[in-house]
Amino acid sequence: MEQLLWTFDDALRFIHHPDHPVRSWALELMINRFPERAGDAVVDMLDDDNTYIVMRATDFLGDTGDGQRYGPALLEHLKQCTDERSGYYAEALGKLGYRQALPLMIDRLRPHPLQLKHSEFIRHVAALGALGGDEARQALWSILDALPVDAHALHHVADALLEAGLPDDVDRLVQRYRDWLPAPYRTRMLAAFASACNVDRLYEEMKQRRGAVSTRWADAPPNGLDNCPIIETIAQLARKFPGSCDEAVPLLVETVDDKQGDFVLEACETALVAIGPAAVGALAEAMRDDDISRQIYLSGALAHIPTERAARDLMDWIESSGGAEEYQIEALKDIGHPAAIDLLYEWWEPGDYLLSEALLVLCEVNGVHAPELPEWRDDVAEQDEEIEQALSEARGPLIDLYPPDLDEDEQEDVLEPPLLATRTRRETGQPKQRPAGKHREVSKKGKKKPAAQKKKAQKKKK
Repeated sequence: MEQLLWTFDDALRFIHHPDHPVRSWALELMINRFPERAGDAVVDMLDDDNTYIVMRATDFLGDTGDGQRYGPALLEHLKQCTDERSGYYAEALGKLGYRQALPLMIDRLRPHPLQLKHSEFIRHVAALGALGGDEARQALWSILDALPVDAHALHHVADALLEAGLPDDVDRLVQRYRDWLPAPYRTRMLAAFASACNVDRLYEEMKQRRGAVSTRWADAPPNGLDNCPIIETIAQLARKFPGSCDEAVPLLVETVDDKQGDFVLEACETALVAIGPAAVGALAEAMRDDDISRQIYLSGALAHIPTERAARDLMDWIESSGGAEEYQIEALKDIGHPAAIDLLYEWWEPGDYLLSEALLVLCEVNGVHAPELPEWRDDVAEQDEEIEQALSEARGPLIDLYPPDLDEDEQEDVLEPPLLATRTRRETGQPKQRPAGKHREVSKKGKKKPAAQKKKAQKKKK
């Protein structure tokens, strides 16, 4: 069996690197390849100045389930945090069931929840739902009472109450939506509650009272969801007992296709990553299939099993097709093999953020000095600035109301709550559109001028 290209100690060397893409690379390597050893190092990254890194770090710590070990550090960061990143710390504490954080979470939602940023509000509310108990329920009902009738935020509070609430809370929520929602959408919302809560009696009552009810959420086929617990168990066993689940590789690879929903696809990818180098051969052979889900998710799994063969097979695939998709470039960056530098450099042009970031990471982690490093850093910084500007426009106090002048189809999109969207994504069989899966090809033949490069050219003309 092949050896990994990187060790845990290799990743540790880069967790405080001055370039955030390199720190992010180190974090992903630790949590995907060495999760049992990563905890303390990830805690050390909780105060990183890059929001994405903080989000990934808190997600990982929340999923460990070890509140006794990681709860105190997360709570301390929540106390000190004065911006919307507090939501990430709160959400992780909620997943850990760390009830010592409950008073602070409730205090953050005072005096009025609409003063919080959108992401911060949603994650604090979700944390209250995860912690549950009478105090959390009462706080959630107080928030619900304080919100405008038509605020989008109502749906997030309702979701949290479905997590923390009692049967009486469900009846109370249903009555609220009867009173609040316009008639055309009331039945759909009630159907969603019935489906989400398995309240068959309520669903049948609605069909009798309202006539025909859309059943696209309640009656959607599971599309393999029943297998998710089995796949998750395989991942857990593979982590705890290396080699014990190698025989499951062919079935996991076969399960990945466009017919599955993203929850199943993600579970398979996680299990294959957990199995590790024993899965590389099957992944390398199957990732070239025409099925886009197989290409994205199998190469995504390969990216987190950094071996010599994983890198070589991925580079052979890219060279034979004469171009690279974004998810392939991301996978090469994650694997970190130095041979990928020359391959990607052939296609790089100034202003190409994707290739600039990949080349920056590959050179830094392999100790390769390239004269273009300052330019790659400029490209990354420019992209960061554009992202920050876009996010800042969406930030501000959560005064998020339904627009009054939408037509019926637009209102349907606005009124669709998260619990419906979650169920639809789980069961419709639509694969996840993750950032690395965009169809933006980099090719030697007829390179397209990237948007960032065009902007630089326009600035020079001015």
